[in-house]
Amino acid sequence: MTTHHDPQEALRLINEEGALLIDVREPDEHARERIPNAKLVPLSRLTVPLDRHEAQLLIFHCRSGSRTGAAAEKLAVAAGGDAHILRGGLNAWKAAGLPVLKDTRRPIEIMRQVQIAAGSLVILGVGLGALLHPGFYALSGFRRRRSGHRREHRHLRYGPNSRVCSVESNGSGVTGSVAEP
Repeated sequence: MTTHHDPQEALRLINEEGALLIDVREPDEHARERIPNAKLVPLSRLTVPLDRHEAQLLIFHCRSGSRTGAAAEKLAVAAGGDAHILRGGLNAWKAAGLPVLKDTRRPIEIMRQVQIAAGSLVILGVGLGALLHPGFYALSGFRRRRSGHRREHRHLRYGPNSRVCSVESNGSGVTGSVAEP
């Protein structure tokens, strides 16, 4: 079973009931920005059962709540019962005005770097493809359709007594006909 808590309720559980906040993000994400006193246990390395450090309640969080929501069953097993999840994750915690430790000297997380690089290649490929040569569209994975369509015509026979099937493709659709042997 999973229970979702908004940031204010999670803070109350931490302060009054000794709940332990578990950050399931990767180490590079945690190093750049984190909730004070949250213990880092990456979802990719989560072991069962999780050491509670004498806490009666474990509250899991990620950046937006997506990872914890998707892994709720795994988190419940690791918690040894109910999985308590911070609704909205770190983003909701910040939006509620609660404290966050930030180290801007750390590089941005690797997935963000990959997204930035992929987006840059798409923009570069489209720009160069439009301005210089259509071959640059390959950088962005787009393929420009040419005005002339290539026609294909095939005759297929599937055995000694089978019918002959004629299939024709002209780029805008496929037509076919069947002839007796």
